[in-house]
Amino acid sequence: MNFLALGLFAAGLILCLLLYISGLYALAFGYIVFFCYGRHCHLSVKELLTLSWQGRKTIRMVLIVFCLIGLITVTWRASGTIPFLVYQAGQFIRPNAFLLLTFLLNCMLSVLIGTLFGTAATMGVICMSIGNVMGCSPVLLSGAVPSGIYFGDRCSPLSTSALVVATITKTNLFTIYLYLQPLWSWLRSCKA
Repeated sequence: MNFLALGLFAAGLILCLLLYISGLYALAFGYIVFFCYGRHCHLSVKELLTLSWQGRKTIRMVLIVFCLIGLITVTWRASGTIPFLVYQAGQFIRPNAFLLLTFLLNCMLSVLIGTLFGTAATMGVICMSIGNVMGCSPVLLSGAVPSGIYFGDRCSPLSTSALVVATITKTNLFTIYLYLQPLWSWLRSCKA
């Protein structure tokens, strides 16, 4: 029965993609499907609504970060930041080093802002636009952009993906960095 619920949810997502309908409808459909599955498993409506409310509270911070990412993306596009950066970078960048630069730029921005979605919507779009103007291979560009984004996101202490996992597992994300502090101190002493 659980595979049927997953299959229905996946079918709803695929249908929304094929019909170019907002993914929110698929998520609402999935909520209804899983709610019915919970009823099939003999959970009361009150228990299901309580679990739904607790789940919303669990991912509250992630939802706030996604809203902020949306604001950054819209602001950059509305203010002309993306076309400006494309124009300026097009004058200085050479095609023979552009793929490496694409990887590094996406990696650095992803580390700084901690989100792969925001980086893809901003720096990823910028790099793809510049690469198309310079005649770089779209296949190689579409490999360099997500590679940099994911690499940077995994290294970032602000990572939304890590925040989701830490929130769900009730783990303090920043205690990991406390364990790395002696390593950083040792590396600094080696440089001196």
